[in-house]
Amino acid sequence: MKKIKYLAFFSYLGRNYHGFQYQILEGQRFKTIQDSIQQSLNNFAKQEVFIKSSSRTDVGVNARKHPVQFVLQRDSKKKIWDLLTVQRGVNFYLRDAGDQIAINEVYQVPMEFDVRNDCLQKEYVFYIDSQVGYNWENPLLFYKQSWCIPDQIDIDRLKQAFQKYLGRHNFYLFTSPEPFQTQFDLFEKELNSFEITHYPNEHFPKIQSIRISVKGKGFLKYQVRYMVGIAVLYAQKKIDENYLNYLLNPTGFIPQDERRNLIRLKAKPEGLFLYDVQYDQKFLHSQIQDDLIVNVPEKQIQDIDLLQQKT
Repeated sequence: MKKIKYLAFFSYLGRNYHGFQYQILEGQRFKTIQDSIQQSLNNFAKQEVFIKSSSRTDVGVNARKHPVQFVLQRDSKKKIWDLLTVQRGVNFYLRDAGDQIAINEVYQVPMEFDVRNDCLQKEYVFYIDSQVGYNWENPLLFYKQSWCIPDQIDIDRLKQAFQKYLGRHNFYLFTSPEPFQTQFDLFEKELNSFEITHYPNEHFPKIQSIRISVKGKGFLKYQVRYMVGIAVLYAQKKIDENYLNYLLNPTGFIPQDERRNLIRLKAKPEGLFLYDVQYDQKFLHSQIQDDLIVNVPEKQIQDIDLLQQKT
């Protein structure tokens, strides 16, 4: 039996999915991105396939390049699937199921490659518009995929807020902590860079379209949405610089009832895109490399499948 590891970059519109990760709540199974991808892989490869993702996007969040790794096995007497066949085959089953998901790129990677640990940098992009969900960068593809804010936003103050986010901070107040997250310093994250682009409309000066790009090694749950929402509050002068500094410099855990009274705003998910995830190019092979194919004796297949499922 031959085994080969693939890395695929998926794009999707998240409005019809309950987030990325597989979910069952009170016996009810929700439709997720992970479900759809795994089912399409199962249908294509005619085997049970387990995937691992670099990120877990929230309900309604979109992606331009969301990396997912998976291993396919093939009988030793049969030809290994080439990358284009995998891309076209999986996309066929996604389209056939009516999913708004597609593989944009697919690579062969070494077996030791890890989609999470080997990530160099992630980029998220957030779109804000003063018209209802109209995305100026790509209005047909991204229709209704932006956060509509009819009130004017001071672009200079918006940039000032993100300038304060730069570097390493404890973003405890920019997330929704889980009960098991008891180590305060684990909320520290570093924002490497940001870019804010404003698309003014010369014919309709009251219409604004804003693109916010942020880059970093990793982000907390809801962090980008809180960063955008709180920056909008600052841009609209609903909070001042001292309050923004307070949110960025928490000294410890805060009781839940006190957190509820904080002036914060979580941006709408439909404006957020996982835009890009970068890896060292040495891992990514655009053609099948025979030396990266693993030959596994039949008796070891079951043990490896169990290990793959756990990881």
